[in-house]
Amino acid sequence: MYRRERIISSGIFFQEIRTSNDLFFTVTQMLMANRITIVSDILIEHVVNRACSLENTRNISWRCAIDALEKVRLFLEEYSLYPRRRKDFVNYALSFLKWNIDTLSGDAYKLFYDCSRETIAAYKIDKNELYEQELVIFLDDLLQLNYFEYLIKLRDFLSKKCGLFEGELNDVNDALKVSNENIERLHDNLNSINELLSSKENDIEILRLSLDTEKNKNHILLSSLSTEEKKNDILKLSLDSEIRKNTILHDQIEEYKVHIRDIMTSKTWRYTKVFRRK
Repeated sequence: MYRRERIISSGIFFQEIRTSNDLFFTVTQMLMANRITIVSDILIEHVVNRACSLENTRNISWRCAIDALEKVRLFLEEYSLYPRRRKDFVNYALSFLKWNIDTLSGDAYKLFYDCSRETIAAYKIDKNELYEQELVIFLDDLLQLNYFEYLIKLRDFLSKKCGLFEGELNDVNDALKVSNENIERLHDNLNSINELLSSKENDIEILRLSLDTEKNKNHILLSSLSTEEKKNDILKLSLDSEIRKNTILHDQIEEYKVHIRDIMTSKTWRYTKVFRRK
């Protein structure tokens, strides 16, 4: 995303060419920016191989890619940035041209290849300026091979790459086969586990019903126990009452005993003894 005021003040807009028209704008805006912020959120999706995209008709306007690179180079020179940014520029130029060469076809491929050779030769690139070995190889091929020789080499390279891909694909298919077998085995295990789980759930249900029955029995027993406890309480009260009565009677008996003893030990009792014999 770009600030609108920044674009207007810079006076730099999309290049008026059919394809690759965003290259000059993007590069120059990045180089002239005072601050660039990176946002980690995904805010846009790029559709690849869209049928209506101009990218799929580059055969018609193959020259635009060269024109876009040249305009960037002229901008770097105009703003005295070329000496400091030359390495970045030539590395990008090589990778950009390689992608176009490898993806163009028909007459456009031959024309673009020859034009790319002239452009790169004019840049007089030193191999030590390049960041990747792949670009070193491409530079040698571009300067030493004609378009047909490069195409044959590219075909052989792609054939080997396809062979490697086929080997990797076979490995993936073998791994996928093993994975499918593992998945089937896991499904079988899962079914067994589900059956066992279902059996255990039935057992749990039976135990739950049995537990409910035992709970009901316990409830009845507790109710019965409560009734017996109440009866025991009544009996205890009755027993306590009888004990109190017995205690009173015992006390009375003891009093009578004392009274009788007093009578029997009295003089009157002794004097009247002869009369009691009759």
